[in-house]
Amino acid sequence: MNKRKSATVVKSYLESPFNPTWPVVEQEHQAKIRVILGKVPPRKQQSRKRKRTEETQLNHKSDSKIVGTPKRVKPYVSGVNEVTKALEKDRLSVVFICRSVKPQTLVEHLLPLAHVNKTKICAMYDLSILLGNLVGTKMCTAVGILKQSEMSSEEKESLSKNKDLRELQSFVLGHVPDTNIPWLVRKGENLPPAFQPAIIHKLSFESRGLTKVKKK
Repeated sequence: MNKRKSATVVKSYLESPFNPTWPVVEQEHQAKIRVILGKVPPRKQQSRKRKRTEETQLNHKSDSKIVGTPKRVKPYVSGVNEVTKALEKDRLSVVFICRSVKPQTLVEHLLPLAHVNKTKICAMYDLSILLGNLVGTKMCTAVGILKQSEMSSEEKESLSKNKDLRELQSFVLGHVPDTNIPWLVRKGENLPPAFQPAIIHKLSFESRGLTKVKKK
């Protein structure tokens, strides 16, 4: 019997010719950031059982009113998905990313988003445990601190009480370099001349020595 040859699977993908790089944070500044992150009061980790209990309480109705615990107020967002949504809406002033995550494609899209919105991005290795300690989980890949203009009054009050978090935000804003992706337009700016598209001039028939042929 003739064995059937397995079909060769060919997948096409779009590869970008551009290779943006993360802003380089100096070693002394990295050490300072780790020290400040270590000083930020950690949030208590919630067990899955407690989370399910709170969700049950929130969904329980009594006398047409929802009985549950008040929502926790925090001046930041955590997790890749939440940070992505906040960056798309230009709500963040500073973003922390753990570069040790695998695969790297999970966080690579955050770099151009931060560049376009002029958001400071601090990407460092082995940062997941410190970020997790900040937000109350074992590990966290990305955390973004909200802009003052995007905070509610409760979130502003929460940030004002957290001295170390304010110190961390101001240190990153003052010492971490801006993103450098010259082929992307930032808000309120224009592309540099080297990356501007060529202006195509439409030439008339007369300038090219051509004439229109009249139909008979």
